[in-house]
Amino acid sequence: MKIIGENRYKDFFDQMIYSYGIDEAVVLDRTIYHAKTFAKLDLAGVSFSFPHQYWYWYNDKDQRNLTPQQRYKKLITDIRNASYLNHKSYAGNELYEYIILYYQEKLYCLYYKKQFDALGQVILINEKTLQTIYHHKIKILYEFDSKKPLTNPAPKKLTLFSQTYKMPYFVLLNHHGTTLPYTQFFPLWTIHQYQTIFDVVETYQYIENFILENIAEPSIQSNSNKITAHGFDLKSSFRHLKNSNKK
Repeated sequence: MKIIGENRYKDFFDQMIYSYGIDEAVVLDRTIYHAKTFAKLDLAGVSFSFPHQYWYWYNDKDQRNLTPQQRYKKLITDIRNASYLNHKSYAGNELYEYIILYYQEKLYCLYYKKQFDALGQVILINEKTLQTIYHHKIKILYEFDSKKPLTNPAPKKLTLFSQTYKMPYFVLLNHHGTTLPYTQFFPLWTIHQYQTIFDVVETYQYIENFILENIAEPSIQSNSNKITAHGFDLKSSFRHLKNSNKK
């Protein structure tokens, strides 16, 4: 696989090209992560659905009295409500926000505590802050019982967009309950403990296969060309030889 834009955009599996080699025909182009590309993405009705059983709020001032499951339920409530209503959560009076990650036809929920500058303004997510202020502070939401990432099935229009533009993964932002495209490249290695979620070899192989599947063109070869392409000579084929022996 060949990666375009690697000098500006890097991810944790990029090193694998040295093990697998560079195939000029299989191109992962990260330079297409810009507003013009995402302008073609219809986000109407796209959001992340949190488990309904966790949509309630704890007013217990002493958080030490909460069980692990209660803390988990409170976290989900804080993420959803603090993001949607834009008010402070009860957990340390921190403002939460979440990001929707599209990968492998699934939606993952990434969440983080907003950081503020000296003037009290929220520091936004961008290419610079992902590598500095928010680096490894963005966490993935897990399911309490299975300890696996909490996911939603991706709408077909997101999958089609991913395939059309050969973008194996991208993220969407939440803004007061409205889903917006993040029009820059979001590297997976910025996620907290990403290596426990994404195996380097499996991720590389998936992305390479994803690109291969989406650059394949329908075969327009005739049956005769298909046969000769596999090393058979139509003039001396078994059928022709059999007919010649009858004569």
